[in-house]
Amino acid sequence: MKTQLLSYSLLALLMLGTTGLTSCSKDDDTTPEAPVMAADLLDYYIPIEAINTEGKTIYRLVYFTKGTGTIIKATYDGPGLRRGQVVTVDKNIFNFDFNGDGYTVYEFSFAKNSGGDIVLKSTINKGTSTLQIVHAELIKSSEAPDWSGKTFMRAVGPMGYSEYYSFSVDNNYTDEIGNNPAYWPLYVLGSNVGFKSNSDILMGIFVPSWKGNTEIKMLLSNTTIDGVAEYQLYE
Repeated sequence: MKTQLLSYSLLALLMLGTTGLTSCSKDDDTTPEAPVMAADLLDYYIPIEAINTEGKTIYRLVYFTKGTGTIIKATYDGPGLRRGQVVTVDKNIFNFDFNGDGYTVYEFSFAKNSGGDIVLKSTINKGTSTLQIVHAELIKSSEAPDWSGKTFMRAVGPMGYSEYYSFSVDNNYTDEIGNNPAYWPLYVLGSNVGFKSNSDILMGIFVPSWKGNTEIKMLLSNTTIDGVAEYQLYE
């Protein structure tokens, strides 16, 4: 009888040990989320579509540049406005407080995939304003389409936007062709990922695709027109 009890006790200990080993194995397989550092964002830009506090659809652009020493700066651009902020990433989250008052605060949540590329998990407004994020994409600057000397044709947008925009080879101006022919001197944004007219009325963002549509190559805002427009390359 004692022998039998001893056998049962040994069996129970062995089973407990196996369970413990199995639990340790599962814990060891858990990989913590790879940290995203501010410097990781240098090669990227973020086009944003939002509904502002007046209920109008707008485009905004966030891009990253190197500052003094190890400082990374984020620039937030829209037609007629610009804000800048030093980038601090905490637990893979970067908050851009538009005016530093907590009213409109863009919260960008990032992740790093197995290949080392940065992924945008979510973008929300965590401030007290009613601004709503409709869509945002994290894009490598190297993937922005070349717009030097190119012409773009309106695919989606209000009729107030001209049908075509043709850019100079040196990216110093664009000709507006269509409803309201005009000549627009301009300056480049970020690593050639967008532009603003010198008058700050126009802002364009160049994208390899938008919302999964590879035909769309330019997002355009005009402060004199309600709404925004999407353009495709005209060839």
